[in-house]
Amino acid sequence: AETFLFDLQQKTMAGEAATAEQRAGAKAQDDMILKVIPDRTKKAQAPEPLQPAARLGSREQVLAAFKERRAKTIEYAGKTQDDLRARVGSSPLGPLDGYQWLLFVAAHSDRHLAQLREVKAHAQFPKSKAE
Repeated sequence: AETFLFDLQQKTMAGEAATAEQRAGAKAQDDMILKVIPDRTKKAQAPEPLQPAARLGSREQVLAAFKERRAKTIEYAGKTQDDLRARVGSSPLGPLDGYQWLLFVAAHSDRHLAQLREVKAHAQFPKSKAE
């Protein structure tokens, strides 16, 4: 998902210019992304490219791949000279600018962390002997 969402952010940066109205409403949109995306009270179906089709490898392999991809996202966010508010692209939430796509990437991870915590907190989740 990290690669897919970051690619959408990059396509946005090469796309349509943001309108003055979109720029003016950016802060409210930022807040909405940070609230709506991690919210687990509303279930969401992943788009086809993000639906798991096969096991991705061992836990260690998956974690390493995520960390590698996340490091690239963080590097871009920290070093870019792009005007992240200058361009918009479509999303399930409506038009998002480049900055908002980066918020979306982070909030998406928060959503899945919440999902993992829900699973682990379930009474039928296997407990390890150390717990």
